[in-house]
Amino acid sequence: MKLALVISTLGAGGAERAAARLAAQWSAAGHDVTVITFSAGSFYEFPAPVKRLELTGAGGRIAGNLRRVLSLAGAVRGLKPDAVVSFMDQTNVTALLASFFFGAPVIVTEHADPRQYSPGRAWELLRRLLYPRAAAFVAVSRGALEGFPPALRRRGTVIYNPVDPPPAPAAGEARKVIGVGRLSREKGFDLLIEAFAAAAAENPGWELEIFGDGPERAALEAQIDRLGLRGRARLPGRTPDVYGELGRAGIFVLPSRFESFGIALCEAMACGLPVVSFDCPTGPAEIITAGEDGLLVKNGDAAALAAALGALMRDTGRRRALGGRAAQSAARYFTPAIAMQWELLLGDMTRR
Repeated sequence: MKLALVISTLGAGGAERAAARLAAQWSAAGHDVTVITFSAGSFYEFPAPVKRLELTGAGGRIAGNLRRVLSLAGAVRGLKPDAVVSFMDQTNVTALLASFFFGAPVIVTEHADPRQYSPGRAWELLRRLLYPRAAAFVAVSRGALEGFPPALRRRGTVIYNPVDPPPAPAAGEARKVIGVGRLSREKGFDLLIEAFAAAAAENPGWELEIFGDGPERAALEAQIDRLGLRGRARLPGRTPDVYGELGRAGIFVLPSRFESFGIALCEAMACGLPVVSFDCPTGPAEIITAGEDGLLVKNGDAAALAAALGALMRDTGRRRALGGRAAQSAARYFTPAIAMQWELLLGDMTRR
């Protein structure tokens, strides 16, 4: 097939990582793949067969959005793909508006639970009006799909985000707790730092590293200083080698207040790390079987998180057992398996 993938940017986010992995996998399977963005540059590297098309210079808000619609319509008409796959709410709306000017079917993918996150009233209205026009609607978790209106839910399909197999399993012996994600409030890293401070007080020698960047960096740095964790807790910034960093850790924590899925959680499990996560409204409970391949604690409860962390810090055998089962569980999210689910959807859609 000839496929066009449309996403606003190719920064370090989860949806961007999913788009990059699917593009590479589909290209390796022999499909003709073009990734279209509305900004220049990419955090991810693509294999040579994957083509990139950057539609930059949008301008102001209303005029810029109109320009995006028209430039995307022109690009798709030029490419003549069998299908367009769009990622995330505002880009989905843009792609569906552009589809009035081209004939290819559009599949929209939602990477957020609408009950937890809103793109704004105008975008919500456009989403309600335009999503029925999509050839298919994909959500990245059952919980996220349940947040949409019944009519759209009935048309929806759940396909989880893809995870690449790690190059090597983590040793899991390092006395280091790791978190990965955007430094923003919904990711809950303030709660992780609070919990780590309590657990580390009784477990000397353990360290904390949180990889990512975002608007909460200054507040988190101040919290680290306030809790006397300077030298034991660090915010190294973004990393292009997530698996490398996971391989040097001993415990992974997902402290999000809300999630749609949890790619970083799956990556840590794939590496064979013991994982602890808040049982936030959507995502982690679909990934973790509590007590078997990871630990779930009450959402937002830093004291419960500290207790779970402390227990794992003291129990090497428990860490090894959870990590071993986590690696087995994560295999169902590996990119080839997820890409095959997409291929079945694409094949069925293009036949129809």
